Amino acid sequence: MSDADPTRAELPDVAYAVALAALRDMTPARLRVLLDGCSAREVHEQLVGGSAALVERLARLGGPLPAAPSDEPLDMEVGWGVSGSLGAMERARARAKEWLRAWRLEVSRSSVAPRWAALSAGGIGVVRRGEAAYPCRLGRAQQTPELLYVRGRLDQLAGPCVGIVGTRRATHYGLEVAAELGRELSERGVAVISGLARGIDAAAHRGALAATSRPSLPLAVVGGGVDVVYPRENLRLWDEVVARGGVVSEAPPGAPPESWRFPLRNRIIAALSQVLVVVESSRQGGAIHTVLAADTCGVPVLAVPGSVRSPQSEGTNAIIQEGGAGVVLDVYDVLAELSMVCEHDGTLTSFSPARTATDPRRPVSRSWRHGRDRRPPPPPQAELGAPGHRAARLTAAASGGAPERSAVLDRSIALCNPTERAVLEAVDYTATLVDLVCVRTKLDLGVVALAIDRLEELGLIRGDGAAWIRA
Repeated sequence: MSDADPTRAELPDVAYAVALAALRDMTPARLRVLLDGCSAREVHEQLVGGSAALVERLARLGGPLPAAPSDEPLDMEVGWGVSGSLGAMERARARAKEWLRAWRLEVSRSSVAPRWAALSAGGIGVVRRGEAAYPCRLGRAQQTPELLYVRGRLDQLAGPCVGIVGTRRATHYGLEVAAELGRELSERGVAVISGLARGIDAAAHRGALAATSRPSLPLAVVGGGVDVVYPRENLRLWDEVVARGGVVSEAPPGAPPESWRFPLRNRIIAALSQVLVVVESSRQGGAIHTVLAADTCGVPVLAVPGSVRSPQSEGTNAIIQEGGAGVVLDVYDVLAELSMVCEHDGTLTSFSPARTATDPRRPVSRSWRHGRDRRPPPPPQAELGAPGHRAARLTAAASGGAPERSAVLDRSIALCNPTERAVLEAVDYTATLVDLVCVRTKLDLGVVALAIDRLEELGLIRGDGAAWIRA
């Protein structure tokens, strides 16, 4: 397409940045180096012309570098600087030339205008670093994203924002606390930021959307493209967040949610948040990556204490014990921290961090130290493993109160092979994680997964988030 083409003249510079970001094997770090201080159109033209200047820019990233981004979990490519050996620098240049040859061929076969038009048609906006609409808080992120794709709105970032993160394998306790915090923060005009993943993320967003009095707008930061719903079970939640708030990503539309993208996603959640709250996390969970990113950004971290017997709370309890996070017992603990941050950075607020006489701190039982929930116990029908409920089940079975159901279960168990029966015995009447089933049965994860599928098909167990409950 020539410079005189009127279609080319009408395209904004960011359209060329979008075209570059969509190239195969283009990672955020490579895009940032290519566009650093340059016009995207200029870089696009240099790529078409095979400019040698691009080789030197890409060679800054160092090496040895992988051939595909799926092999680079953190995309933290380090420049050689003055200390790099001559051989290493030449290898980096050789790899850069390979990328540039492939990208030049790809660019010659595609056009910028149709891709840009497709974004508008799909309701996807895009902002580039340095533009007025670009969130200023992202400037403090390690490796600031060059582009941010948006479905929905970003104006909620002008007000107070709290990130809520945690494990995908959440317990009932964690899900309830995350939803409660999400709802109560939203009702006070605080935007809830999370990752729209299974478990704690989804619960926090659901809580924010359930707010009834002057709710704030939620914001989700996802690992793949903003048009790639993941996990699929969150499709309805995803659509609600888009309709009432926003979903953002630095990954181009259509990008799959590959594992290496999630640590990068986590640094964006941390940077956009004024306070980060961890509800449940293992010691090695993704939420801990977000905590480390928040520490790098200077974002205060709070954590909800959990059971000392729960693997899902090992990480949160550890960062509290080690002084890396303040304790959250209710929403006022979050508001107190948030009010200080907002006062410091000049963010306007409409909430009061102080408890009122009509809304004091709820009595907090010390029983969480012994593995029990600090919240009031739920109704018996909501807690399948509650002693009263289990006793009622046993009494009903003994008295013939549910003979038909008992007979159905017996017939289903008779259809199971020995492995499936062993897995069934390892599943409790309360939420049981697959990891625990593997430990109890001493079976491999693949064998357990197949048995669980069969048991679910027979109606002997049912899914509960990332866990399973015996029927």
